[in-house]
Amino acid sequence: MAEAEKVTPMLGVEGLVLFPVTSDTRDTLTTDDENLIDLSECVVSKAYAPEVAEGSFYSSNKKQKAVSSNKGGTVTYVIPSIRPTLKEKVLGAKRNTAGAVVQGSNDVSPEYICAHRIKLTDSIYVMEKIAKVVFATPTENAETENESINFQTAELVGTVVPLNYEVTFTAGKANGGFLFSVDSEDEEYETLAAEWFTAGTAGIVPPSA
Repeated sequence: MAEAEKVTPMLGVEGLVLFPVTSDTRDTLTTDDENLIDLSECVVSKAYAPEVAEGSFYSSNKKQKAVSSNKGGTVTYVIPSIRPTLKEKVLGAKRNTAGAVVQGSNDVSPEYICAHRIKLTDSIYVMEKIAKVVFATPTENAETENESINFQTAELVGTVVPLNYEVTFTAGKANGGFLFSVDSEDEEYETLAAEWFTAGTAGIVPPSA
């Protein structure tokens, strides 16, 4: 009889780091780890909405086969605020000669590998990486102060674009990967944890590659 899965609901998210993607081809995936964006102290929440393509094949007046395929989706990180310097880095905004950060119609948002850690009950953690993510202009709300203090937050919403890089499996290689995760109860966890938040390709590209 198979062992029953543990009931471990999620408690929160922590340790958000964004790695700029410099190359993503079938054979090569590289990131600019020197210029990573560390948001580990300010991530409030994370939400992921998958995009799924589905199809059904019919014959003899009945459904014979159904196929469901993951296509990426949307990830949303809530953080306290989006300061101009962060818009410059994450959204491709540019600083003009007067010293102001300018968002314009010609901006091109960079691609990122996003790494974070989910905390479960029973002291269990799950490290996740989402690759690749392209962020859009964020939603922000602000209001005047009144008798009570109301904290406002900002949302970084990104489109998940599956990798071109062919991930290696025991049975071969395949591209299209976009969500990589490892449980703290897995024997690989400690090894991967050493570089998960400092090397963008850790857990995606084999160490010998």
